[in-house]
Amino acid sequence: MTGCGSVTIPIPTGDGGSVEVDTNGDGSVTVNGDGGSVTTGSGLPKGFPADEVPVIEGRVTGAMAIKQADGTQGYTFVVVVDDDIASATDKASGLLTDAGYKLENSVDSPGSTVRSLGSDAWMVVITVAAAEQGSGVNYVVATREQ
Repeated sequence: MTGCGSVTIPIPTGDGGSVEVDTNGDGSVTVNGDGGSVTTGSGLPKGFPADEVPVIEGRVTGAMAIKQADGTQGYTFVVVVDDDIASATDKASGLLTDAGYKLENSVDSPGSTVRSLGSDAWMVVITVAAAEQGSGVNYVVATREQ
């Protein structure tokens, strides 16, 4: 599909319910249903709590936002940076610890690192691996169960 603008396409599901697919003017796509919504695109996902979850500077790719009917939210995206794995890991996790997040788990393996950090409101898992140039920092962000 080419062009710009917003189009809503109702699609029936097998259980008699329906979903709506919206092609948003910014190039993202949102699927809404009774259980919640999923939005995909590039750039930080719409509604991402950037003021609560600091993100390393770089080029954001492959973003997705999920909002469930019960209000829980999740986001995943990759930030491509020029740094090597160690520097990107230190910067990304440092931004979160400086914002009050606590390191909950840490795994280092050849070619990648994983850090799990949490606040009262959010759980963030960062996986850093080598990219063609620099590193890819994959974020998985979810509301913390209360």
